[in-house]
Amino acid sequence: MTYDLKVLKSVGINMVRKHIKVEPALYYKACDEMGLLVIQDMPSLRPDLPDPNGGCGIIRLEGPDQQKEFNRELVLLVEQLKNYPSIFAWTIYNEEWGQDVRTAPEFGLTDMVRSIDPTRLVNAVSGWSDSGAGDFDDNHHYSTPQCGTPFWSRQGSLPEGGDSAYDESRIALQGEFGGIGMYVEEEQ
Repeated sequence: MTYDLKVLKSVGINMVRKHIKVEPALYYKACDEMGLLVIQDMPSLRPDLPDPNGGCGIIRLEGPDQQKEFNRELVLLVEQLKNYPSIFAWTIYNEEWGQDVRTAPEFGLTDMVRSIDPTRLVNAVSGWSDSGAGDFDDNHHYSTPQCGTPFWSRQGSLPEGGDSAYDESRIALQGEFGGIGMYVEEEQ
């Protein structure tokens, strides 16, 4: 684990996003010692892929009891890891996994995370359904990375009809990218 982090640091990477899981203490201690910044995600429901209906396989929390448990575990995550200086931001939801886009719980959860740890930034929603909560406007563009450029815009995604990609009060972040490939024609 520390070898991987050292390789990342040696090639000039200075930040990692810990997505889908929480690492053992050794990981965060190593990031602290190496000076690697960490965005720590709250592990959330992962969609079953492939979706039998051909969609992206979104799974929502099923009712208030599941949301209450998600909230409880988010508190535990922040409390458990808030003493590692390498963590500079918390991510609540990734790509609608467990996010109820009808009620936008990310506003209350952002406030809750800030009440536990007022020293760090909050990325309420990484990619997809961003309602304007938190400190980031986090785009996920795998083959065309960009942040707040005219090429990519979510006109009307904010309640006032504004464009969250140009919200000057929030940080533009390219939260996920990669999978870049090139079509190679077969030689005849």
